[in-house]
Formats: sequence, C-alpha cells, structure tokens
Amino acid sequence: IEDLLQAITERVAQAWLHSDAAIAEINLPNRQYFSAELPQQTVSISTPILIDHVQVGKVSVHYPASKYSSESFLPEETQLLKKVAHEIANIVDRHQHIEHEEKLKRSVERNDRLSILGEITAGIAHELNTPLGNILGFSQLIAEETKEQQVAHDAQKITDSAIYAREVVKKLMFFSCEMPQQMESIAINPLVEDALKLLKPSLQNAQINIELEKDPKNTFGRLDPIQITQVIFNLLINAI
Repeated sequence: IEDLLQAITERVAQAWLHSDAAIAEINLPNRQYFSAELPQQTVSISTPILIDHVQVGKVSVHYPASKYSSESFLPEETQLLKKVAHEIANIVDRHQHIEHEEKLKRSVERNDRLSILGEITAGIAHELNTPLGNILGFSQLIAEETKEQQVAHDAQKITDSAIYAREVVKKLMFFSCEMPQQMESIAINPLVEDALKLLKPSLQNAQINIELEKDPKNTFGRLDPIQITQVIFNLLINAI
C-alpha cells in the first residue's frame, strides 16, 4: 500500500492544469506522501478522505504561493480531487480489512497452538501425578519407620523434592486450565503468598526480589483459588 499511495500521489500531480508546478499530498494517520518537495508557502485545495463517514486523512494539491493563487485551480479539479479521495478511502479501507483478517487469522492459529499445547501439558501433568504421589508416600513412610538419622534425613530430601515436583506439575495444570472450577470464600493474602512461593525459582533466575505488602484487612473473596492463582501467575510472569 505504501508504493501504491506514493504512485497515486505522483499521478495526481500530473493531472492538474499546471502539472509542472503542482505538488500532490496524501495525509493519513502516521503517513504522508508527496509527489515533490513542498515549498514553505503554498496555495492549495484539499478534500477529506472518509471511511464510514469518519475523516481519516485528506488529499491535497499545492501550487507555490509565489507564482499562483487559489484562483489557479479549476472547478473540475475540485471534483476530480473528491473522486481521488473516494478511491483512496476504498484502498485504505480494503487494506485495513486485510490487516484485520490477518491479525484474526494469526490469533486463531495462536489459540489453536496454545490449545494443543495445553492438552499435551495436561496429559504430562496427569501422568506425573501418580508416580510423584507414590514417591512422596514411600519417602514419608521411610522417614517414619527408620531409626537411622541419616536415612531419615535422606528421606526428607526425597520428600522435599517430590513436593517441589508436584508444585511444578501444579503449574502445568494451571497452564493447561485443567483444574475444575471450585468457588469458595477464601482469604486473598495466603493465595498471593503461595503464588510467590511457586514462582520463587523464576524470580531467583531473573534476579528479582519481591516485597509483599499484605492487605491488613486480610480480605476474603468468593472465588476459585486455582483460577485466581493463575491470574496472579500471569501478572507476575508478565512483570518478570
């Protein structure tokens, strides 16, 4: 469209009576096109470019003020400029529709990819939950049954690692939106604290320190703790 509008500008200038001195201009938001360099002082005629009855710019033809006056323009040229403005409006409108359709297409494709990725992620999370539950259960059993301090210490390490792994799985579940909605009255502060704990590795990797200012009223809200945690996650990840 850039080349097209520039070509139109140059062609419009050639259509005027004093074509050797005429300078055409198309003025659109964030875009301007000239058929030649504009003198400091000009006389001109202009017509608005309208799309759906809203002005989005204008098309003008200039003469140097040193040699010409407003009477140098012909009545037919005013009508011609209106026709040109109408055609430019059609071109710009079509281009905007094409851009809009392309954005929608990219958005749909992205959503499809995210949906597939979400399904894969949910499947991985479900597959991991069972063995992690077994690891956690047996490590806790070992810690309870053993009388050797070193074994108990090692079992606690396994337990801590399994809990951390389950938190990672929980993140995957948040991402895949596979957690069922459960509305309940719940305090907001602990939810924020839990989200920060889950994101601690990400914050450390980004070398970011968090200072949490808790709500002194410890406000309660009727909400889904998983979904609100997902919202907090998104806000924090975007900030990181």
